[in-house]
Amino acid sequence: MYRGGSDPNRGKAWLKLAAAIRNRDFHTCRRCGIAPCGLKKLELMSVDHVYPWRSFADKKAANDPTNLVTLCRSCHGYKTTVVERALLKGDMVTFRQWVRSLHLKSAVKGITVNQDAKGNWVVTKQYGLDMADV
Repeated sequence: MYRGGSDPNRGKAWLKLAAAIRNRDFHTCRRCGIAPCGLKKLELMSVDHVYPWRSFADKKAANDPTNLVTLCRSCHGYKTTVVERALLKGDMVTFRQWVRSLHLKSAVKGITVNQDAKGNWVVTKQYGLDMADV
């Protein structure tokens, strides 16, 4: 399991991208809905690839914000130990159930993650919404 930091395979802007994804998801687990205030201690939520990072030939495509979600430690561990292993064995049913459990269609409308002119990952607004308005 990836532990964060400056892994060159994730890209040099990984930490900024991960922070932007957490902001997009309001620091809330996309699977179970727990937020940091619901945890016993304040801990950083994981940012995980919906489709496993190692399954991409193009690593830049793997890090597309639409393939990234915020997960709590428990859900991230389950995905890594159960779902990815099932996927590696060809079990697409388990994987599809997992993807459905992420509630991807219920993402906040109008909030996206994009790169600015300098290549930094930032949460941006659309449709006149601002993060403070949501």
